[in-house]
Amino acid sequence: MFRDINTGEISHTTDLDSAGPADGSSVIGWFTRKIMADLRLVGGFDILFGKVKSYVEDVLFERRVDLDDPNVLRNLSEAGVTKVLFETLKGAINRLTISDSGTTVVQDHIKVSATRPAVVKNQPFVHARRSIFNKVVGDSGFELAFAEFLEAADDVQAFYKNSEATGFKIEYQSASGGIRNY
Repeated sequence: MFRDINTGEISHTTDLDSAGPADGSSVIGWFTRKIMADLRLVGGFDILFGKVKSYVEDVLFERRVDLDDPNVLRNLSEAGVTKVLFETLKGAINRLTISDSGTTVVQDHIKVSATRPAVVKNQPFVHARRSIFNKVVGDSGFELAFAEFLEAADDVQAFYKNSEATGFKIEYQSASGGIRNY
């Protein structure tokens, strides 16, 4: 069983005890697709597949391994091995593909007043006078405390809690080196 490192949920299962031999290529393909999805790569599956296969066969373990060996496939399903494989290959790819250009470009503008009100579940909120909406819903106690701070601050004219309804996002490089959206 292959578990997603982030959620812990089972994302892929390979039956190693069936009558037919396990397929190492499908396991390498799964790792390749997962790396591509995490790094938002849109092409080059065939190239990355070869790199992942070579890394698993020649580098990941203490000695060269055979991907058709059921024990190797079992070891690849271990969380620690999976984590090392993902972190190593994603880090290497990021070092090759991400570079700081030192510039920022405003691509568009967003008018907050055009944001449609959203229906939310019954959860804590702060009555807001300095926000375009009359209530600021908090996803955490920290968000609510910060909204209250902004409401009370004399030097704050207006504030707004960003939400998916607004469509505002900023790309950033995460601690693991990947590109993410705030």
